[in-house]
Amino acid sequence: PTPVSVHGRAVNMRGEPIGDVNVTVMGHDLLGPARSDGDGRFELQYYPSDAGKRWNSASGDPSLHVEDDDWITIRPSCVELTNQEREHVVVAAPVQSIEGRVQDSGGAPIEGAKISLSPQSEAFRGFPFALDMARWINISCLSDADGRLSLERFPVASGLRLSVFAEGLIAQSVNLDLVAWPLVIELERPDETGQSMLEGVVLD
Repeated sequence: PTPVSVHGRAVNMRGEPIGDVNVTVMGHDLLGPARSDGDGRFELQYYPSDAGKRWNSASGDPSLHVEDDDWITIRPSCVELTNQEREHVVVAAPVQSIEGRVQDSGGAPIEGAKISLSPQSEAFRGFPFALDMARWINISCLSDADGRLSLERFPVASGLRLSVFAEGLIAQSVNLDLVAWPLVIELERPDETGQSMLEGVVLD
């Protein structure tokens, strides 16, 4: 297959360049290593894993990621037939490990609570680059039998929010700029707050 050439820049959540990090295309073979320069700029070539399905959305579009021990990608850029010649912007953040606990209002651990990371509405306000080609990456985990949460790679940046869900309990949304670590999240039951619960199914 003919190699695909793409270029762009690696930046943090404030739009500042991230230099000297590897940039890769998930699920595809690079022709050679691609490393960002001092301005965060990179250029790479890769072979599509399946030339016949290269732009078939069912097989998944290629996406650009920062791959580094000290950084974690939070907004990869998706390469499509219509944008492969545009400048791609890959957003990453410094990485850390986190621990926490999910419990009910009585202090009992909650097993199987799901936490997921999302940006606050103002997180990218004033961001200096267009992010129309970028998507939000899924970072999540489940609490264990003791209610403990643990993630080895978690982004360190302002403007992030953690959503916590558990069956039969009222979901909680936590502003990570305002919390202390290790994180303790309390979920309440509807009968404790007088709120009603509505169950349903979400479809595409």
